[in-house]
Amino acid sequence: MVPQPFGAPRATRRPICGRLLCFLGGAMGTCVFYVDEGGSPLPHAEPLLSGQTPLITLGAVALPLERWRDMDRGLLRLKRHYFPDLLAASKSRDEYFEIKGNDLASPRNAASERRHAYLDAVLAFVATLSRKCFGVSIIKSRQHPTNSTSVYTTALQILAERFHDYIARAEEYNHGIVICDTRKGMGQKKDTQVAVSYLSYLFGHEQGRTFTSLVEAPLFADSKITAGLQLADNFTSALYSITYVKKCGTVQGGHDYSHMLVHEKRVHQLEYRNAEKRIYGYRTVLHR
Repeated sequence: MVPQPFGAPRATRRPICGRLLCFLGGAMGTCVFYVDEGGSPLPHAEPLLSGQTPLITLGAVALPLERWRDMDRGLLRLKRHYFPDLLAASKSRDEYFEIKGNDLASPRNAASERRHAYLDAVLAFVATLSRKCFGVSIIKSRQHPTNSTSVYTTALQILAERFHDYIARAEEYNHGIVICDTRKGMGQKKDTQVAVSYLSYLFGHEQGRTFTSLVEAPLFADSKITAGLQLADNFTSALYSITYVKKCGTVQGGHDYSHMLVHEKRVHQLEYRNAEKRIYGYRTVLHR
């Protein structure tokens, strides 16, 4: 059960989802895939230098647009329940204060019972909303690094296949739309490049043209004002950390995320699965 809020909720404007609700005529039958990234698509050395990562994970949570208000208020209640002190000390509105996934997963917070409890509650909350998550983890090549935008767009194309399969099998949805966390530090041009690549795939690739359940170019939003992206951020941090332990544990100069394995069962339960077609929500790709 989601804890009760600390104090009365405050109304706030949600520019992207609010417009979608009007545009889609009430949003019945529409699924929103909120997408965030963990790690970095940039090249890396070995031993790793400060800030470098040997993999990137693009994670997504599938949420019904018609339950957007429930999702927004539910996350707010969780933040107020577990971090009332941080919210009280912040100059931002409670809605805009982010409990970042990289803080929850950081080895320096390995012993933080509060952070583990919060992440578990977030994952359980996602399960009550949809029970379906997706993720593509790309183990990058140190010797032959791929362009950072290409790494991101490749992962998004792989996700699109899974998004379409999910919509095609789900009785409650007709269409899906993608909202990505804006690529902070990469510049607006990077967001545009991703959107153009995504549309080129949907309209120009033989397989992509069959994904008729996916509509519009991917939208890019600031996670501070988009609760769905905050959920995606927290989920992606868990999937990224678990994949890091499993696939990159021997990388020199790497981080120890073994404390995040306590969330492995919950993350596994959230994975979308189509056993008949052998299409699964999580995929790991080796770039060699």
